[in-house]
Amino acid sequence: HFYLLSEGRDALLPRSGFDQGAIPAASQQAFLETPLAAPFSPFWQAVLVRLEPVSVFNAAAEVGLPEGYASRLGLKSLVVIPLVVRQRVLALAAVMTFHEFRNYTPEQIQLAQSIASVGALAIENAQLHQESNQRQVEQQALQRVAGALLQELDLREVLETVCREARQLTGARNAAV
Repeated sequence: HFYLLSEGRDALLPRSGFDQGAIPAASQQAFLETPLAAPFSPFWQAVLVRLEPVSVFNAAAEVGLPEGYASRLGLKSLVVIPLVVRQRVLALAAVMTFHEFRNYTPEQIQLAQSIASVGALAIENAQLHQESNQRQVEQQALQRVAGALLQELDLREVLETVCREARQLTGARNAAV
């Protein structure tokens, strides 16, 4: 399970990443339907601030989790690992058990943290790629507008090009000049 930290850093958004055979379908559905909004509960806030994994043997007895969280997911134990790049949390990976309680060893937690580090780099690379693509789209739109300004002598056609490109870049339904 993963929670991506929202762009505004005010919500943890659930994302799938399941071992399909190990997680009850109801638990998968409950997880995906449970975003966590700021202010975060003490448990989630501690993970975000400490930048270190947190292990919980009995999730139902963990007072820092949101009320009813463990029962809604059918959760027994969990380890939450922050995915961190340059001291910035991008996401949280949650390793959860649903059938038995489990104490994770320091070695298991360290291994999960190593895997999370690679995951954090992959997430950052995907975000940077997406930002780069968006900048390229914006640059191409600006070039089309500049081309229209330099080639067109008809003011109406120039203004239509400006409006069309502005609408496409912003996702607006209408534009006017």
